[in-house]
Amino acid sequence: MPRRVTPEHLDTSFSEDITSSEAKDSNANHPGQTRSLKPAASKLPNDTPHYGNGIYDSFLPWKIFMKIFGRLPLYLSRGPVGSGTYTYFFDWKRVQSWYCLVTLIFMWILSILFFINSIGIFINFPAISTWNNGTADVYSKTVMRIRERYLMRRHACSIVIIFNTLINCTLSSHYFYQKRHYLPSYMTFLSEAVEVIRVDCAEKVKKEMIIIVICNCVFLLVFALLYIFKLSPVCGGTPGMFTLLLFRFIDPLIVDRAIFPWLRTIMGWVFLYMLVVAKVHIFFFVFFTKILRNAYLVWNHRVDRVMHHGEDAFTREQKVSSRTGYDLLFKDHVCLLDLIEGADHLFSNVIEPFFAAHVMSLTIEAYFLYRSQTATKEDFKYLRQMDTIAGMLFFIHTLGTILYVSFAGTSVSEEASEGLEIVRRKGLMGPKTDEELYFVLSLYVSFCGHYDTAISAARFFSFDKSFVVGFLGTIFSYFVIIIQFSPVLLMTDENSRLVLEFDREELLDKFESTIDWFHFGSELRDDRETISPADLSGWTGRGNIA
Repeated sequence: MPRRVTPEHLDTSFSEDITSSEAKDSNANHPGQTRSLKPAASKLPNDTPHYGNGIYDSFLPWKIFMKIFGRLPLYLSRGPVGSGTYTYFFDWKRVQSWYCLVTLIFMWILSILFFINSIGIFINFPAISTWNNGTADVYSKTVMRIRERYLMRRHACSIVIIFNTLINCTLSSHYFYQKRHYLPSYMTFLSEAVEVIRVDCAEKVKKEMIIIVICNCVFLLVFALLYIFKLSPVCGGTPGMFTLLLFRFIDPLIVDRAIFPWLRTIMGWVFLYMLVVAKVHIFFFVFFTKILRNAYLVWNHRVDRVMHHGEDAFTREQKVSSRTGYDLLFKDHVCLLDLIEGADHLFSNVIEPFFAAHVMSLTIEAYFLYRSQTATKEDFKYLRQMDTIAGMLFFIHTLGTILYVSFAGTSVSEEASEGLEIVRRKGLMGPKTDEELYFVLSLYVSFCGHYDTAISAARFFSFDKSFVVGFLGTIFSYFVIIIQFSPVLLMTDENSRLVLEFDREELLDKFESTIDWFHFGSELRDDRETISPADLSGWTGRGNIA
């Protein structure tokens, strides 16, 4: 793990006292040049705009979004008047702090119940009992067990999505809450650092964060509508499976209880909440990558201007004001390295479960779409055709999120490595002052050190384009492997005697409650005989989803 970075350990007092105009210039003029020919600096240090305000404004849209979902136990107070800085802190006395803690405990409870019930279903403990559906039909323990296994196979993809969502949102929220004191320290340091190095690193970041908020709201709305209107079996079956995997240990016959539809409705909204929470912290990480990328962009511009195009400001006052002295440029470089290290330490335990969980999730989602298009009607028939729409929307959202986060992290390393390219083009040939020579050598040592100048998730990997290619290659490899094995997503033999002994129409109507909005019911066939249109005259549009 990288060392813990706090404002006490980091040097934010980079600006030196302004010397008098007669003081010796640390970067001497070239022969034949006089200072009288150079224009004075347009801004002095006390005229510097408050760059910390830009960071706060750009963070505001995502801050509101995170607080709505209880994921940001963070408060702030303005720094001294005229400083433009913000002091962030954590306070137990605030409602938001307790809201964050309570939701975290709730996620852990759901995760524990999920794993207990998953194991219980696997080993049939507690054993499922005989059930009477209120008529003369009595289902034996064996048939009830087959019903349960039938639902598990039918919604195998949903189980994987539920598992990844729980793991991702619980672990990321837990690790992030552990750093509830480190986060305000880091953001306070960031607010102070941008004022010292005079970098406007919030340009266009607010616009991107607003777009991210809008996209997440649209995603939440679309899947809420799919769930409300029960467009396909997976839209109603996923909340139903979530409910089964939370309450099965308490009541093995929970699906057949009168309270099940109410529980499924409640847990459906809880699952939508967790789908959003699972990606809240990773988009917070994107915010910092945008800030760091812009900071390195400004710093690279300064280095390029000083080393290749000369510098108009030659007095010490002017160099301190524009941060273009060689000593100040290197100090700013070290500050940016500390900011990267701090962001890496803050989000390392968020990045790791996010990418690990989405390897399996994307593989299963891609396989689900593949099966829905290539399998026979015995596997995906009738109303399951509509699952393709919901599956495609979820797959596109997941893949888009992965690519966006990956390229956001990659942008930091690419912009940081551009500084080395500037120094490499300059080289060490030709006459140089001692200050310029020390600066170039120091940058060579810094950039060519043991670790890359990039977000590295606690040194597990570095965010660059090779990581993106490797990640997508891993998903494709697993996808090819799973196609070769072609696991079924339903019971192996739906026409077996045990499967036909229970009423699948009644079971799926209770479990999924899918509504046939597009009248696919006119194409329904029974496994044993063809149903004529006259047999469907009294059908209400619900059920019959074999």
